Amino acid sequence: MKKFITVFALCVFMINTLPLTSAHARGGVIARIIKSITEFFRGSTTKVDDVFKGINKSSDEILKTTKNPGLEETALQKISSLDEGFIVQSVGIEKHQQNYLNFLRFGREKIKKFDRIWKELREEGVEELFEYMSEEAAEESISVMSINNDFYTFVIPNWTGRIYRSRYFSKPEFEDKTMLVCKTRYEVFYFEIYMEKKMFRALLTDHQFAKNSEFSSGSILPAQELFVLADEDEFKIMSTAPEKGYHYSRHYFTIYNNRAFGYDKRLSGTESPQYIFNKAQSKRHSKDNRCYKATKEGLFKSN
Repeated sequence: MKKFITVFALCVFMINTLPLTSAHARGGVIARIIKSITEFFRGSTTKVDDVFKGINKSSDEILKTTKNPGLEETALQKISSLDEGFIVQSVGIEKHQQNYLNFLRFGREKIKKFDRIWKELREEGVEELFEYMSEEAAEESISVMSINNDFYTFVIPNWTGRIYRSRYFSKPEFEDKTMLVCKTRYEVFYFEIYMEKKMFRALLTDHQFAKNSEFSSGSILPAQELFVLADEDEFKIMSTAPEKGYHYSRHYFTIYNNRAFGYDKRLSGTESPQYIFNKAQSKRHSKDNRCYKATKEGLFKSN
């Protein structure tokens, strides 16, 4: 009886202090707590304890406590649920759904509203339809820009998206248009990947800081097209274009085929992208940073 009173009191406290920004998200957490109480009455206290034990654990800690290889998938599902809760807190379910619906509705046509990262080229006096520019035009653009800045020698105009054929990103089936949600400990990024027509394009469409974090007042990156600098089986590197007054990009994003994610700020703009390549090859990234395929309801969490 004493244990029941303790569990019930903690549940009431958690429900009243949930910082979620949406009634839908809050309801989902409450439902899980109620489910755990039900399991308690059925004699399973382990899952009740897990509700509280997992709240402040990092993904690395959760995986370390998974001794049985057969339980790894369950542990990864738990990590995904925690990540989904973090993203809902940071962005809000309404904003997430708006981002997803805009992705479905407007697709790559939103590129027309972004600052152009490719040198404008004209053929016979008529500018190419920019959101559907050809690989040949992109390669010519890169060739011209590389003359004055070696950053562009790293850019791959004709990338193929090899990591999107990996185990997770190809489930439930390979998609030639996809929205990714990637998180660090303090930030959330929305990327849109278009591979349905040549040439392929990668966009950053939203950037948010976790609410109430020490970085919540940080500088938000605007929506923009990204360059692809590496297109390997194990990882893909994207970057913003060099800003005026800077030789190299100041923001790099690395997505790994196992869903790991790296965000590197090189604010001086003086470091070659080679540093990011070396870091990606050595797999030096936080185990709490991950990427997921987005769904209207949240994240696609299959392993």
